[in-house]
Amino acid sequence: MNVRPNAWRRAFASPQVILSLLALLGAVVAVFLSRPKPVEVPPFELPVSETIPTTSTEVRVITFDRFNLEIPLLVTLDMPESVQGRIAVLVDAVREQLEGENGAWPDWLPEPVVFVTELSGQRTVVLDFPVDPSEARFETEAFGRLRRSLEATLAGDGHSTVVLLIGGLPPQLPVTQPDPV
Repeated sequence: MNVRPNAWRRAFASPQVILSLLALLGAVVAVFLSRPKPVEVPPFELPVSETIPTTSTEVRVITFDRFNLEIPLLVTLDMPESVQGRIAVLVDAVREQLEGENGAWPDWLPEPVVFVTELSGQRTVVLDFPVDPSEARFETEAFGRLRRSLEATLAGDGHSTVVLLIGGLPPQLPVTQPDPV
């Protein structure tokens, strides 16, 4: 380089460079002195949820295939004592059977919210699928198999009336016209 050492010394000795270095040094000192103390979080324990007592019970899960043939299956499930818990476990068992190759339970359809009520002296089970009704894409045949499977399985558990809702509303299935003869 053709720059003389005296030129560097004169550049570093200039008032602009000295003031800049002092300002930088002051900023670093200010950061270290004004840094807040670390926040100490008091220790806490997560609440422990109570385990729900269950009993292993052999139940009959009924599904329907694409030819509308009933497929009964005996399954041993851990059933809770509450009615809603029993229904939720049965619905989950039906879902496991209908997923996959049977295809009657769509991938986009979550498990329903279970309600149990008394209507006209009969225990009524309401299964509400939390899906926007405008986004529901049911095929009539697949939904019919799903509905029949849930009704038959829950009827075997003593629930005579089952109501299915999509987003709080009855499902709006496409109307199919019979073939002209």
